[in-house]
Amino acid sequence: ALVKKYRPQDLEGLVELVRSPQVPSLPYITRGGNVEQLREALLKTFQDPQLETVRRALLLSDVSILPADAYDVIPQLEASL
Repeated sequence: ALVKKYRPQDLEGLVELVRSPQVPSLPYITRGGNVEQLREALLKTFQDPQLETVRRALLLSDVSILPADAYDVIPQLEASL
């Protein structure tokens, strides 16, 4: 979507053949520390009206805090191939 928005010419001649199932994206990976503080900062960033333009430009609309087992679907899909 970012390429389509900012550099659509890079998609010329490409054809979408199939789509993979939707799964959770990779989690944010950071240094060790206070995980709850990081979560609070992320949530504030997505609520800050001054950052709306930046979020829109990056096509970021929300952040979700998922439990670890939400990623279990990925190896399950791999095993089914």
